[in-house]
This record gives sequence, structure tokens and C-alpha cells, in this order.
Amino acid sequence: MTQGQRRLAAIVFTDIVGYGALTQRNESLALDLLSHHNQLLRPIFSKHHGKEIKNMGDSFFLEFSSALSAVQCAVEMQQALRQYNEGADEGSALQIRIGIHLGDVEDRDGDIFGDGVNIASRLEAIADPGEIFLSTDVASQVRNKLDQRLIHLGQKSLKNVEGNVDIYRVDLNRKRIKPTAKASLSQKKWQVVGVVTLIVMVFVGVWLLNIFPAFNDPSSQTAANQSTNDGLSTETPDEVSLEIESIAVLPFVNLSNDEENEYFSDGLTEELINAIAQIQQLRVISRTSVFSYKGKDIDIKTIGEELNVDVVLEGSVRRSGNTIRVNTQLIRVADDSHLWSETFDQEMEDVFSIQEEIAKATVDTLKLQLASEVVSFIEPATTNFEAYENYLQGRFFWNKRTQEGFEKAIEYFEAAIEIDPDYAKAYAGLADSYSLMVNYDMISADEGFQRAKEAALHALTLDDQLAEAHTSLAYVLMRGDADLAKAEESFQKAIVINPNYATAYQWYANLLYLVGEPEKSLEMSVRALERDPLSPVINASLGGKYLDNFELDEAFERYQKALELDPDFLLAHVGIAEIKEVQFDWEGASQAYRDGIEINPNFAMIHYLYAISLLRVGLWEEGFEEINVGLALNPDTAWGHFVLGVYHYFNRDFDKAIDEMNKTLLRDKNHEDAYFFLSRSLAQQGVYEEALEAIRNTEVIVSQEAPIFNNLIEANRGILLARMGNHEEARSIAERLKSQTALPNVPLWTAVATIYFELGDLDEGFQWLEKAYEEKEDALSFLKIDPIFDMIRDDPRFEALLVKMNLQPPVS
Repeated sequence: MTQGQRRLAAIVFTDIVGYGALTQRNESLALDLLSHHNQLLRPIFSKHHGKEIKNMGDSFFLEFSSALSAVQCAVEMQQALRQYNEGADEGSALQIRIGIHLGDVEDRDGDIFGDGVNIASRLEAIADPGEIFLSTDVASQVRNKLDQRLIHLGQKSLKNVEGNVDIYRVDLNRKRIKPTAKASLSQKKWQVVGVVTLIVMVFVGVWLLNIFPAFNDPSSQTAANQSTNDGLSTETPDEVSLEIESIAVLPFVNLSNDEENEYFSDGLTEELINAIAQIQQLRVISRTSVFSYKGKDIDIKTIGEELNVDVVLEGSVRRSGNTIRVNTQLIRVADDSHLWSETFDQEMEDVFSIQEEIAKATVDTLKLQLASEVVSFIEPATTNFEAYENYLQGRFFWNKRTQEGFEKAIEYFEAAIEIDPDYAKAYAGLADSYSLMVNYDMISADEGFQRAKEAALHALTLDDQLAEAHTSLAYVLMRGDADLAKAEESFQKAIVINPNYATAYQWYANLLYLVGEPEKSLEMSVRALERDPLSPVINASLGGKYLDNFELDEAFERYQKALELDPDFLLAHVGIAEIKEVQFDWEGASQAYRDGIEINPNFAMIHYLYAISLLRVGLWEEGFEEINVGLALNPDTAWGHFVLGVYHYFNRDFDKAIDEMNKTLLRDKNHEDAYFFLSRSLAQQGVYEEALEAIRNTEVIVSQEAPIFNNLIEANRGILLARMGNHEEARSIAERLKSQTALPNVPLWTAVATIYFELGDLDEGFQWLEKAYEEKEDALSFLKIDPIFDMIRDDPRFEALLVKMNLQPPVS
């Protein structure tokens, strides 16, 4: 083809999920799987007339002249891999993600370029494992031509792509439903009501006829005789789309003063949410978000728009004596139209059995309508009101993310377990409480993670299909055991079991960041928010991911949303302080920390974080005072000793720094930051072999827990080797690292600059220090106080950097 000739093409990108991490764990197995992958897929390309442009290790870059051929090829690839995985040994399964876009491309020397290529690659990067993501251009070409249904995921922002892109997912689990043009009235009703209306239809079909035998007696009054149907349009279109993709089940309103009826209305709502959440095709808003509307007079259209759902199901429950009346209605958010409404009266006996039967029938009916894969009904987590109430209270306080909150959460979870020893969810809640208490330095790592793991494993013995329990175990495996491979397996199990459990996505995002996939990490955080948009925790967590990627406006927006939802949410104040630090607004950071401390002065971690911020600008006495406040609150925890050791390191008291770092490691053997500062302190004293040993210990931890930091460890080795006089090897390390890609929030360029300073090459060092400044590397904020920079303090370029970072003179 002539150089520079342009054409319209369907571009396909594929990538093996987790291949980089697998290569680090078992290179031989990775290469073997790659060979199977290539042999399996290449014949499929040819079958669909696809042209292989490039093979990039574990990825393929393909071109098709037809969008339909491209999608059909992608479907066959995924189906072939699913069949392969059914017979594969454990650990040998293969999953790929695929992105497809139709766009204008230009041929250059056998390679092709253009927006079509860029967008397809970005779609692949955010696709789910084992799935196919399409741009709207492809979807418009293949809609109604595929056997598979297309699910609209909404508009997404893609990196380096101007504007948002409409994205669709190919539903590989079922065939597309094709409505007929001459449907009967009853068939049209099913179509109009759509997927989720069947939730309510259950009352007529299964519940009223099967649960209450009196309704089978012709002489008795039937629910149909008592029901009203005032929401169905008489002008039903011949063809109605069944692509309802998201639903919010609002808390059923208790219209009586009976507290037991409140339990029933809340329990009915929760059982419906839990049951519907199993269905892969539907995005179901979590309990946390929908229950934030309880008792509030907000119109349905506003609620639906805030939650970003297609339909809202609301209802009310009134009990008089032993008779219960349930009113229900389904509302389409787009036009605030009532698709369907019903009123039912019946005698009420065992409220839990009623809830169970409604939820079970709902899932069964939805499976029938969606032609979904088999979904096992989730039995009620407990049949005891008091245990259930204690569990909900426990989650409420757990979400506060404070020491008092965790302690109260543990009390409530333990109370639930005492009432119902087989309550698996309560054990999962207990595990999560202990895990996060370690995370926030409120309990020792050994004790906290041991308790958390025991509780998570016990929850799984009670219910191995509980997404919460798999998520709890995954967190312990990730943070406590530093076993990222097993942690990822547990996170993925949780998401398969319940694709609408927001915490699973939230914590899985942390793992993806650790293994060097920041874009996918951010995408998982977005998915968590889509499922729980009104959770302060989820909003703040997404803010943290935006901050990691230096998308500061987006990060600030999420933190502000968290504070709008809960003005006392401490972690949002901490997040805003961290944004101010990245912007070198030290007074703004100080104010944000003080705001947080005013809300909860008994949270030791915020005192430690504030102390480090004060030390950065040279406020030694104020910083030391905050450290002591934290130590008084939690006298003997890993983070307390660590921060005190950091203070001594920056204050050039290296003996005390070494002592505190060793105390830290006694309390948390996987505290990689403590090894880092231990190495730096030993190097300052000239104890180089011990310093190298500390680096090796860091490498052992990080290679398991966070491969993303391997380059940084190598840089620190280079700094030490240069100081030891091994200039050739140190320079070789620096030159190699210069060609690497620095990931967000990993201060690689600061470390490279320091190697050159140790080698005496100040010009090269300042060149990379300026790059670190441009990238806003966090380590650079210690420029004013870190002894490793003592050798360049008299250089005018050093002073100029301090001024640019607002570090000279000290902030008062």
C-alpha cells in the first residue's frame, strides 16, 4: 500500500490479563501459556479475515475491513479461551481483554496509525477480564447483526482521547432477545415493563399463589381482584428495548408505626437488592447508597439521575393487625414515567419467609427473562432480626473509618455472631474491621491480620459463596501475607459471585495499583462508585486513585463529595491535605489537617500525617509535638515508631532513627518504608553492608507485594553503591533507569537524580531533579530536610527549587 494512504478500518487490541505479574512469579509457565495463547488465537484471525499488524508479547494488534468480522472474531476468541479454561489446570487458565474501534487509519511502512488505533487500545486497557469492549461506532455497525446482546456502559473518559467515548460490552453469556413485530398485548406488557418489572410481578405469580394456599381456592378473593394497574401505557410500541442495565431498589416505606413492620420493609428491600445483585447483566445500586434516601422527600427522577440508573423500584408496606398491604411501582428515570404499579393485600405470618420467597422468585423470574447463566439463590444471611440489626449497625460504624468506629463495629459484629453463630456476613465484617485497624495503625499487624484471617476463613466455611467473605480474605492476603496472586484470585471470585459488591472493586483497585496497572486501578475505583455512588468511603477512595494519577481536579471533586455526604468524614480532609501538598500549598495542607483533627482529635494517624507535613517545611518543634500526641493515643504501634524514626532521620540523629525503624519492623515485618529509612540511616553512618541488607529485605517484600516499586529499590541500591565507591555499577543502574517509565506516585526521578549527585555529576542530577519537580514526585517534598541532599545545599539551583516549592523560608 502507498505510504500515508488512509482508510476506514476496524481495529482490535487484545491483551492477556495479569501476564506481567505471572512472568515475575513463574517465567516458564508464562512462556508456556503464551505459546498456547498464540496457537489458539491465530487461526481464528485468519478465519475472519483479520490482519495481524503486530504481536507485542502477550498482546495482538489486528485490523479488519469489517466491524462485524472484527466483533465476530473477538467473540470466537473469547469462546475458545473459555472452552480451553474448562480443561486447564489450576493456575494455567488464560483470560484476555479485547477493545475494538472503527476509525480512520493511516498506513506507514506496514504499520498503521490514527485515532482508530489509539481508541481501540484504550478500550482494551479498561475492558474487564474475559470481555469485549466496543466503541459506539462499532456498536452501531453490528447492532442487530450479532447473536449476542450489547450492553451500554455509558460514556467514559479515555486517556489521551479528547472528550468522552460511548462504550458497549458484548454480552457473552446469553443470546440477544429479538422482539416480534406482532406481539400480543400481554407480550407487549412484558416488553414495556422490561427486565426489572418482573420483581413486582412476582407478587402476582409465585408469592401470592404458592405461599398462601388460600389464593388457590376459587372461592377466595385473589390478589388479581384486589390489584390495580394504573401505570401501564395503553399505547404500547411494537418493539421495545429490553436493555435496562441498571436499577435502584429504594427502601420500602413503612406506613405504620409498628417497629416490626420497619424490619419487614427494610428487610424486603435488602433481600431484593441482594438477590438482583447476582445477575451479571444488571448494575444494582448498593444498600449504602439507596438507604441514604430513607425518610427523605426527594423526587424519583432526581434520585435516579443522582444514582445514574435506568429504572427505580419503590414501594410501601402497611401492616394492620396480621394483614399486610404492599404497594409497588417501577419508574423510568429518563422521563419519570410510571411503567407499572400494583397493590396487594395478604395475611402476614413469618416475615423472613415472605422476604425469602419474594427474592427467590424475583431471581428465578429475572433469570428466565434474561436467559441468564444459572444463578444460585442466596439464602438469607440470617433469620434473626436482632442479629441482622447488629450487623447493619456494625457496617455503619465500620464505614466511619475511625478507631471509635471500628471498636463499635467489632462490638456489633460480635453481638450478631453471639445471637446467630452461623451468620457468615458478621464474620466478614469482623475481618474487615481488624484489617482496617491495622491499616490505620490502631492494632499490631500480627494480631490484626491473624484475627482478620481467622474470621474471613470462618465466614467462608459457613458460606463459600459470600462475596463479602472472599473480599475480606483477599484484603488480608494482599496486605497481611503480601501474596498478590492469591489475593487477586479472591477478589475475582468475589466479583463473579456478586458483581455489584462495591468494596470488592474498591480494594481490588489497590492491588492493581501495586502491580503497576494504575489505569485499571482507576477503572475499578470508578466501578465501585457506580455501584455505591453515595458512599463517603467509596468517593474518598476514588479521590485517592485520581490523586495517585495526579488528576487533582477530579480528586478534589471526589473528596468534596465525600464531605458533602458526611462533613465529619476524616479521610476526605486528609485527602484534601495531600492534594495541597502536591500543589506545594503547605498552609492549605496544614489547615486541612487541622480541620480533620478538630473533628476527631483521637485519631493518631492524622497527627502523624500532619507531623510529616510540618517537618517538610522545617517546623521541627510543631512536628515533634504532633508525633507525641499520636504516641500518647497509640503508644506502641508500628506507625508510631516509624514516624518517630523518620523524625530522627531528618534531624540527623541516625542512631535513634535505626532504633525506631527496628521497633517498627518488630511490629510489622512487611513495613517496606521502615526498611527504606533503615537503609538510609545506616548508609549515613557508613554501615554499608547492613544498609545493603536492608535494601535486600525491602526487595523481598516489594517483589511479592508491589512489583511497581522494583525500579525504585534498584535506584536506592544505585545511590548506596555510588556512596560505597562502586561508581561504574551505580552509573549503569542510573542509565538503565532513565529509560524506564515512571509510574504515578513512584519517585523514580528523584532517586535517579540522587545517584548522579552521589557520583558528583551535579548537572545531570539537577536535570533529573527538575524532571521530578515537573512530575510532582512526593519524595521531592522532603528536599528541604532530607540529609541525602546535604551535598547540594550550597548550589543556587537547590535554592531555586526550594523557592518554587514554597519551602523557603519555613511556613509559619
